[in-house]
Amino acid sequence: RPPDGLRAAGPRLPEDVRPMDALPRDIASVLPDDPADQLELAHRIANAAFVAQTQSLAKERDALKEQCAEMKMRSKQLERRVASMEEELHDAADKAAMAMEERDKLTAEKTALINTVKKLNKEVAKLDAFKRNLMQTLADDGEDGAGDAAGERLVTSVLANAESNVLKTGSRYGGGQAGSERA
Repeated sequence: RPPDGLRAAGPRLPEDVRPMDALPRDIASVLPDDPADQLELAHRIANAAFVAQTQSLAKERDALKEQCAEMKMRSKQLERRVASMEEELHDAADKAAMAMEERDKLTAEKTALINTVKKLNKEVAKLDAFKRNLMQTLADDGEDGAGDAAGERLVTSVLANAESNVLKTGSRYGGGQAGSERA
């Protein structure tokens, strides 16, 4: 029995039980009989277990480092992709704003052209009424066929002048071709 100050920590064995009896028989049979050799073997076993555990933890650490590096790389790729998509979104927003401005501009231009066409149609209607009145007046005043031809030339000349004036008026409203659209 060891002195009181040197008692081993751990479970206390009864006085009549030998330490080798606490181990399974197959393990106890391969252990050396000398306690110093048993301690040396226990030290080697503990050392081997420590080295194995250290190596296992080192492998796990290396795998985690590799996984972390892959995650950082993936994160950088995703950040670049997000930046690219944000730039594309900004460009698309700019294009949409420009398209909206262009649409508003075209709508205003369309409205102006519609108003011009309405005014020109009113002018054409007035000219047609004038032509009918002039033709009626010439028909009422004319006695022979020669007068009808002269009247027709006069009407054509007056209409050409009037149409020229209408086209000039149309160019003031933004389009000279609108006068040719009368139907």
